Amino acid sequence: MKKKIAVISPAYNESECIEELARQLAKVFDSEPAYDFEAIIVENGSTDDTMEKLLAIRAADPRFKIVKLARNFRMDGGLTAGLNVVDADAVVLM
Repeated sequence: MKKKIAVISPAYNESECIEELARQLAKVFDSEPAYDFEAIIVENGSTDDTMEKLLAIRAADPRFKIVKLARNFRMDGGLTAGLNVVDADAVVLM
């Protein structure tokens, strides 16, 4: 059975870079077939189209999970929300 590694990253108004983050994470995930990976992106109350882009990313790659917060809880609140839902052998905080 493969070990599972989760990457948790809060996202607040990241419209300009969220797709690049997903591309880069997917490259890393694909390059390490000995592990199962997931990315938990915590949508932290963005006012731009970050959430819409995250939905498209998740539709294209089910390794990406989304936690949507009702408002901005700053970076530490975003990380805490991700830690509350993660189920993995190891976690990387970004």
